[in-house]
Amino acid sequence: ITFRGSERIKEIDEMQMNQKIKLEAGDKSHHDHVNNEYFDPIKQRGKEKQMITFAELESHKAMELLLEGNKTSTMTRSEFEARLTSLATDLDASKTIPISVSMLLVGSSVGIIIPIMPYVVSNLGLTAGQYGIVVSSFAFAK
Repeated sequence: ITFRGSERIKEIDEMQMNQKIKLEAGDKSHHDHVNNEYFDPIKQRGKEKQMITFAELESHKAMELLLEGNKTSTMTRSEFEARLTSLATDLDASKTIPISVSMLLVGSSVGIIIPIMPYVVSNLGLTAGQYGIVVSSFAFAK
């Protein structure tokens, strides 16, 4: 197996440049998807910068959280591990209890619905295909 990743990237770059040149020349014969943001390198760079800025902000927030209560801006590996373990094991009940109750209700609904489905199917006279649609729609709704 050979890696063609760099070749494919060059090919895509060439296609984008050709499409951009056609647009600038007023060639309207190609598809409208050329105007899509995916094909606009300037918009792509702007989005990349936004993503990088967001990642930097989030990393700063994480470091502030890790260094909370620490007088200096550095910590040893053991301090880092202890602080990270502490943050990971703290339980925020106001956020976890509603999620846990929701998951319990969803799980119990499956346990209640599946056993009674043969009874419902026989009373309603559903075919196997219709039964499949009912089960699929229940799963899709979740």
